[in-house]
Amino acid sequence: MMVAHMSKNLNPKATAGEETAFPAEKLPALPPQYERPFLTVADLQKKIPVSRRTIFAWRKAGWLPSVQAGGTKILFHWKSVEDALLRQQR
Repeated sequence: MMVAHMSKNLNPKATAGEETAFPAEKLPALPPQYERPFLTVADLQKKIPVSRRTIFAWRKAGWLPSVQAGGTKILFHWKSVEDALLRQQR
């Protein structure tokens, strides 16, 4: 498998010395079927409007399922979190 060289100009309209890669902010959002299934705490905060402290309290209480990856990295599987929150619904 060949890998493209990193300095390849991805923007055909860019001039010499100009930024050649497209910034992530300008890329369109991925369709739902291609979204990342695992979220960091910061990503989860964007989906549910609660504080970081609340997320960790809910995790400790067992209300939010999570995975601890790489020692300190905590990840949340969005579908599992969504299902857990819906089970708490009254």
